[in-house]
Amino acid sequence: MRLSIFPIALLLVVVSSSPILAQSTTQTFVVGGSGGNIQISPDQTLLFQAANAFTQGKYKEANELYGQAIALNGNNIDAYLQRAAVRRELHDTGGMQSDAEKVIDMANEALEQSPKNPTLLDVKYSADLLYGSGLRSGDDNTSHLPFYTQVNTSISHNFDLGTAGPVDATLSVINLFDRDYEIRDGSGIGVFQPQYGPRRAFFVSLSKAF
Repeated sequence: MRLSIFPIALLLVVVSSSPILAQSTTQTFVVGGSGGNIQISPDQTLLFQAANAFTQGKYKEANELYGQAIALNGNNIDAYLQRAAVRRELHDTGGMQSDAEKVIDMANEALEQSPKNPTLLDVKYSADLLYGSGLRSGDDNTSHLPFYTQVNTSISHNFDLGTAGPVDATLSVINLFDRDYEIRDGSGIGVFQPQYGPRRAFFVSLSKAF
């Protein structure tokens, strides 16, 4: 199995659980506490700081911190995934695409290096990006709404139930980043009320061949 390059590949966050992709720098510092010492690598510390900045809406600061984390450890796929999300908020399409392609390359490298890893190879990942240029609006359809994007992703696995046979289980996420956008604003010829795209939703499905 080889993963394809999508314009947005942030959806492969589950791949970050792979030990090959989760390498950290060996240099660490120790935080003491009543429960013992916790070792945190410098790049992970920067990731925590960047994530905190992101949640506060400080996207430029978060982008810089993720860059520093990647400079310390270029094998940390989480840094690329999270920076891609930040660059999306900064409307840096080129940078977001670059990070997404890096994630795909790292995932494919992990698959090639772990051909006997049944947990990873038995799982199928898929993703798609929906782009809308914005429908016409205005009384005479002379204007149009802003463009919008929607990222969808899914992960599926085939389970062997013995005498019951194989069953495919799929978890799908629609509008992964919960992007709020209008499809129609209520104006335009033949349009009487605004309509919005779907909010983030999770769907679980089971399928079996007979």
